[in-house]
Amino acid sequence: MADENNKTIDQKGPADKAGDSADQKLAEGVQSSPSSSATATLAAQEHARDEALAAHEDDGDLEGQLDDLRGELSSQLPGPERFLTFDQALAGKRDDFDEDDPTAPGRFPNSPRFLLRYGLIALIVAAVLIAAVMLFARVDVPYTVGRSSIEASEAIAAAGLNFEIFEVEDDQVAPGIVISTTPAAGESALRGTTVVIRVSQDAGQVAVPSLGGMSLDEAQSALTAARLSPQVIHTFDNTVPKDYVVGFLPVAGTPVPAGSTVTVLITAGVLDTPLDVPRVIGLSEDAARGVLRGAGFNPVFFYGSSTRGEVDQVIAQTPGEGNTVAPGSPVLVMVSTGNSTAGLPLPNLDGQTENAAKTAVQSAGFEPEAFSMVDLSVAPGTVISQMPPAQDAFMRAGEKMGFIVSRGELSQSEVPSVLGLDRDAALDALREAGFNPLLVTDPRLPLADEASPALGGQIITQQFPAGGSNYYVGLTVLIFLTTQEAQDAHDTQE
Repeated sequence: MADENNKTIDQKGPADKAGDSADQKLAEGVQSSPSSSATATLAAQEHARDEALAAHEDDGDLEGQLDDLRGELSSQLPGPERFLTFDQALAGKRDDFDEDDPTAPGRFPNSPRFLLRYGLIALIVAAVLIAAVMLFARVDVPYTVGRSSIEASEAIAAAGLNFEIFEVEDDQVAPGIVISTTPAAGESALRGTTVVIRVSQDAGQVAVPSLGGMSLDEAQSALTAARLSPQVIHTFDNTVPKDYVVGFLPVAGTPVPAGSTVTVLITAGVLDTPLDVPRVIGLSEDAARGVLRGAGFNPVFFYGSSTRGEVDQVIAQTPGEGNTVAPGSPVLVMVSTGNSTAGLPLPNLDGQTENAAKTAVQSAGFEPEAFSMVDLSVAPGTVISQMPPAQDAFMRAGEKMGFIVSRGELSQSEVPSVLGLDRDAALDALREAGFNPLLVTDPRLPLADEASPALGGQIITQQFPAGGSNYYVGLTVLIFLTTQEAQDAHDTQE
């Protein structure tokens, strides 16, 4: 069959061509050689014919080898209807492949290169699709802090997100109001992500614990355990050791919301040990408060503009640095609100009587606030100093202006009872008696201080020391502002 397939138009085979070549060479030799060399020429012709025949045999052997190689290669290649499985194609094996097996897979490309090429393309396409889905499936978490839990859950659900609500006790946020979320507002999240919503829970009522006879550390621990916070006010006392509780308001047993503040009087020393006033000029308000309280004084802050000093820093204080005063004395401090002359100028109260000073402050458009201090060098009832100072300071109309009044030598006076009085009447009565009143507002009431308008129905129901007690002038007296209804409810529980 191989001979039939190799036929050509030229019917002469290699042997015929070799003979023709030898005859041609013989003819050429006869024509070119003389008759005397006929024998030699004949020998040459026979040699040429032998070489041609040998070449023909060699060509035949080469063709046979090529045919054998073609057959061997053909036997190793699968037929047109035979395909390898995926595992066989990758492993390069055929021994276990049975073309007659009816369970063998159908036509599947058996080239590992094909599989790797199109497999890689499929992976790239899948990655692009996944990235596109993730990109368009992400949403921003809506801002819900400060909104009700219902409004927050509706907004988050509308954005395609799930939610889970947790209640957290927080006395600073009204119950049912969102405190925070996780993820936070504005962060990107996949649709269907669960957003944790933290909602304020009513912390409930707690009773003020008894702090009598405790050290400052013990009182702080007791208040923390009761979920309350201390506000420390310094005073002096000859009978109570330093850094121990002298008194506190609200009194023990008073129901207040968890997280409320309890004002605690802590002794900073005895009368025979005056303290040096530290310098706080150039400090921030918080830093100045910490320094003065740590030194055993009670700082009082006032605010106004000035042509000197840095904004939001202390630019004046009285008593000034280096003065020696009784522990727990007030130190008046001014914080700058801006470098300008905007506002009203302040009157000079130096040397005026207490009543004259109040009139001057009110006439200038400000609210007077008097403080008492023992000072042997200044006549009793006379202004020692003021804050803000009269020079280089300006305030808006209606702002508080403070001044310190001398009470002369150290002496005791009877504390007037202010129970049942409204706020302003109680403050005036205590100041006229030579004491420094400190208003403690019931945390169940709207936040109020001495500068806020007095509200009807609010009265003083607790005070320390109690009315009728002998107390050193210039010391702090605590008064508790609440409503009669709240006090009646407390008395009924007792």
